[in-house]
Amino acid sequence: MKKIQLAFHRVPHWRSYLIGFLGLLSGTLGLSAQAGVGVAGPASHDFYWYADQQSSALVNPLQCDLAVTDAPDCFYPHATPTVRVFLMQYGTYSTVDDLKRVGALLAKRFAESTDGALQIEFVDYAVLPLAQYARDLSDLRAVVKGDAEQTSTERLTRIWYYYHKEYNGDDSLVQEVQQQLAKRGYNPELSKADAILVLSEPQFEGLGYASGGFGIVEQPTEIAWAANGGSTQKYTDAELVDELLHELGHVLGLDHAAKECLNLPSARATYQCCQNSPGGQDVMSYCRDRSKVSDTFYYTYTQCTRDFLKNVTRPALLNGGARVFQPTNCP
Repeated sequence: MKKIQLAFHRVPHWRSYLIGFLGLLSGTLGLSAQAGVGVAGPASHDFYWYADQQSSALVNPLQCDLAVTDAPDCFYPHATPTVRVFLMQYGTYSTVDDLKRVGALLAKRFAESTDGALQIEFVDYAVLPLAQYARDLSDLRAVVKGDAEQTSTERLTRIWYYYHKEYNGDDSLVQEVQQQLAKRGYNPELSKADAILVLSEPQFEGLGYASGGFGIVEQPTEIAWAANGGSTQKYTDAELVDELLHELGHVLGLDHAAKECLNLPSARATYQCCQNSPGGQDVMSYCRDRSKVSDTFYYTYTQCTRDFLKNVTRPALLNGGARVFQPTNCP
């Protein structure tokens, strides 16, 4: 069994970077661990957000523009309370039709979760091939176990990102995606968007994270690649929407709910905390049992997180103003 490590990394003062441990209740949280060689993992990397400029005054409009910066600190004024989303696959694992289907479910569940106070409008969908540059996969060929499909160049390329932190750490995956979108002429769509939601073939620690205006979720996710029997797992539409609701929440200013239940001294203490926490079943909480998510069941924003989206995010979208982040997480 590989050692499980919870890691926190130093970042510049205007960012906060949190790696949350998602394996606290392995049977309860429904997570799949990645395994590699030469890595201190599997750690879980959930969100990484830009949190600055807490004033309500509109700042330099260029800082609102996702074609200019990956970490906008404001919204342009909106005529209606809509969050403008650009939904994409980085890599070719999903088709545009897949994205539209996932997007329709995301829009439905987001509107329901906010009691209709906010809606999603999609500015575009895109399937973007990975950046073309030399990647030395020779070391990975000695690490990854399995048959020809499990050791294919396509799979090794996805896993390669996990090992090369210069490409997936300190925002560089976000920057790579933004640069590739610009190269392919998507800057007008980025300028219209409030959030870029990315289904990512490049692998990283955990299932998803948010950074600035970007929310990123693995699709597919690679499981236990250093062990015989490792596999490529495709998330269902409902599972993807669960993760996208969570990461979009971070992009719109939400912290984790029931955060006090993390890192308690025992699984029993964590379980009891989750059961007693008002926000334990919030989509922003690690307490939620992802294995329950289906076509008929999903986690929503509960009262506290919903109130923030209604009372803080919604006016900022309508009036044009700073992206404000929760000063205190929901219990």
